[in-house]
Amino acid sequence: MSDSTKLRQIETSVRPIQINNQYILEKNEIDKLKDKLSKLINNSESKSHFFLPAKSPFTREMIAILNLSYSFRVCHYDEMLDKRVLGLKSEFQAKVGHIIAELYGRVGTSDLSDHNWSNDKIRKHIKGYLSNLNIFEVPDKKYIDFIERYADDDASLDELTTSCRAFLLTKDFEPMKKEYNQRIKAKLFRLFGDSKEVDKLLKSGKIEKAKAIRKLLNDE
Repeated sequence: MSDSTKLRQIETSVRPIQINNQYILEKNEIDKLKDKLSKLINNSESKSHFFLPAKSPFTREMIAILNLSYSFRVCHYDEMLDKRVLGLKSEFQAKVGHIIAELYGRVGTSDLSDHNWSNDKIRKHIKGYLSNLNIFEVPDKKYIDFIERYADDDASLDELTTSCRAFLLTKDFEPMKKEYNQRIKAKLFRLFGDSKEVDKLLKSGKIEKAKAIRKLLNDE
């Protein structure tokens, strides 16, 4: 499958932003893309494309575009049959016929997973596609907004992603920080509001002081 075909799948499925020659997509968008590529590889969805795994004498995968037609004369048929190097199994011939006929519903063909293409192999195949196309995964749109805002020519997407994660954690912690500060202040007021406890604490050693304060702060 050529990179241009994979890129068309990306462009028709999602709209990634491009920074430093890499495409950036949210995790849920990448999941959608993986699902679409998986269906394309298994020939289980497309009405116009048919995936053909690489098999000798061909050295790469191919996509047959079924809605593009080529005209041949009847006199050429025997010659083409004589030069044929590969052929589809009967069940996949039926599948192609079904797609071309524009019928609905799935013909009972086996998947690639039944022909030495395990689910793990398909996942690795798709992962290789995405890697070759320089796609960079981020958890959600907040990360894309952050990267677009702070990216420059020398920016590292990994560093920007880490910075965004730290920024979001800090932002999420702000309401909790205020609450914890109030709770700590209240407990310290309870301690230093009791003169006997203060005198007792001052006379104790460092270890006893640390234990007393820790017990106070952990005491609900």
